[in-house]
Amino acid sequence: MMNPALWRELDTAVEDLRALLPGQDPGRTCVGHWTIHDTAAHVLDGLRLHTDILRGTPSPVDLDAPDEYALKGIAACAGMSSEEIGAEIERSWRIFRDEAESHPGNDELSWHSGKPIAARTLIALAVAEVVLHGFDIHSAAGSAYRPSDELAATILLAVVPVAVLLQPSARVPRVELRLRRHGSVFLHRADGRLVVGTRRWPGPPDCVLIIEPLAALMFSYGRYGLARAMVTGRPFAYGLRPWTALSLRRMRPTA
Repeated sequence: MMNPALWRELDTAVEDLRALLPGQDPGRTCVGHWTIHDTAAHVLDGLRLHTDILRGTPSPVDLDAPDEYALKGIAACAGMSSEEIGAEIERSWRIFRDEAESHPGNDELSWHSGKPIAARTLIALAVAEVVLHGFDIHSAAGSAYRPSDELAATILLAVVPVAVLLQPSARVPRVELRLRRHGSVFLHRADGRLVVGTRRWPGPPDCVLIIEPLAALMFSYGRYGLARAMVTGRPFAYGLRPWTALSLRRMRPTA
């Protein structure tokens, strides 16, 4: 799923995060009610969790109470310094990457609450946590981190199908989400169920939404507000019902 250039970009992002953490106030607010230390601990726990799932261990996370698992992971790192967490993130990243590269993208795994998930989507979810929470930590530290458009598009196109597991009955029209220069994903309903994929349905779309990949990723995960997404993403919607592009806000993943 990730080409060599994207793996190198991610390696650099993890190295930069490890170097950034020791000089920060671990108690500084980072994202929501989490501190920098909490957020870094969550990144570490997420890497370990996703590596275990790739190795065939069913996820222990209950989708009805995901925060409970996250808080346990943060609590388990309470005695670690930011420097220790950063070093462990870098080590766990290498282990995760090796495991991820050994899996075919269509390998089916047991995800949260026992739901089946493709390896490519699981890998993208793990990478999204590293990217998004890395962005959170850099922002809290007053430094800049901008993932490439190619990385943003690769993550988003791979994670959108998780909406089928989280919101199988979502009322979504026939929408093509087109990331400028980086491909499309199609969403529609069939037999009362949400369908997400790379194959277009017969007939005209209700909406085609064209947007810059990074803005789409950051807006989807709640890091960009609507105004910033509009300015940086330059969205353009057309079709039978272009206003239905707003329905994609309900497809937001969590990280």
